[in-house]
Amino acid sequence: MTLAYTAWFAGVWGVSILAVPLIPILFVVAALSTDPAVTAVVSSTATLLLAFALYTRCWPRVKHQIRAGVFPLSLWDYVPTTEAEFTTACLNAYRTGTLTVVSHGWGFYLAKRRAKGNRVWTLRYTGKTKTGAWKSGTTIKQLKKALASEGRTLAVSPTMEFASLGSLIATCSHGHPGTNTVDADWIETARVLHVETGEISEDGPVELMAKFGTKELEGKHVVIDVKVSTVKNVYVERFARRIDTIEATTWWMAGTHVRLMFIGTAGPLGIVWNSTNTTEGKHMHPHRCSVFCFWFTADCLQTLPGSWLGDLNRFEGYATLANANSSINPPFYPIFSIWGQLCCVYNLELFVAWTPNATQLASVIADIHAFHRKYYGRTELRMDNTTVYIDISLRSISKFKLYFGMLFMKHGIKSAAQHSGKYRMTSLYPIQEISPVAALRPVTKV
Repeated sequence: MTLAYTAWFAGVWGVSILAVPLIPILFVVAALSTDPAVTAVVSSTATLLLAFALYTRCWPRVKHQIRAGVFPLSLWDYVPTTEAEFTTACLNAYRTGTLTVVSHGWGFYLAKRRAKGNRVWTLRYTGKTKTGAWKSGTTIKQLKKALASEGRTLAVSPTMEFASLGSLIATCSHGHPGTNTVDADWIETARVLHVETGEISEDGPVELMAKFGTKELEGKHVVIDVKVSTVKNVYVERFARRIDTIEATTWWMAGTHVRLMFIGTAGPLGIVWNSTNTTEGKHMHPHRCSVFCFWFTADCLQTLPGSWLGDLNRFEGYATLANANSSINPPFYPIFSIWGQLCCVYNLELFVAWTPNATQLASVIADIHAFHRKYYGRTELRMDNTTVYIDISLRSISKFKLYFGMLFMKHGIKSAAQHSGKYRMTSLYPIQEISPVAALRPVTKV
């Protein structure tokens, strides 16, 4: 299934990407050719590529279906716009087979699997309801844009802004909290449809975690809409530091609003966004290509041999809390998404119920760094008061087994959950796999 998905995505989306530079070249060749036969063949090829590129990029749902591995592309899937249409479509799809709710398809992209069964898309089920809730197809980006106009934002949010609210809840996704936000949740309540009984309930974070974080209940519930908790969109200041000592680890753990760490061949790069009372003297993020440069340096280059971090002062600056929470979101995703598939990058994430001290965490960081220096790839590390999130990207499935063994043998990590919105191994041996609800403590509202 993994190879089939990769071949499908790379083939179809790759042609769509290559068509952009090829089309004008082919038209120029056709115009300059003096041979009518050559002109006809080249111009016809360019016209077909143009039609294909427009179809895959501009036609509603098609690019999302490519990402979700839908083969052949279907124009007859359910794409509801109202609550009644959405709930009816979900109930009918479940009763006649396997229900698969899809938004933008990023979970299928990361998991390298196709969206099979009776698909119900939430691409048009977006926006705010009369009750103040947000429909489950609304993306983080759409939500944050609306909140920004009110000077508000989410205290903590997942980085992937193009994912829908419903999929974030369904996969137990998280953000990268700091000491001021570890007990904060962007969810206040959500209305949930039980597809077996047709009952609708309004649940808080605790109930949602139980329903969507238990493996036995997968596919039994669907998010209808969400009421979100917001905070003032304050300014925060970013700092970067190499995390190679216990003192540096302590500094990273004290990050107030956002803290994340990238561990690759160049070493552990710790990023924190801290509270600030001024925005003078440094640049404001995002600017020009700052988001791309940050992602490329911290996340992408760290997977390659011989990479280096350079002057860390260049990472410093200010941003609103909304921009800080999305500061690592890769830009130009349609283009760069092809790279992860062509290079066979497997992105898996572990939820570990653990509250390490600085000494323990520094030891884990050092061993992860040593692992990536030998086997390449990278790890993104986050943590809150009860859970350590270990986001791993490698190009070899067999190396995951070595990674799990290192965590088990050297650091006593005996159990972990897998992020259901990313690539999932059939076994974490020697680590015991548990449900996300057992690894994550439901958090209280802001």
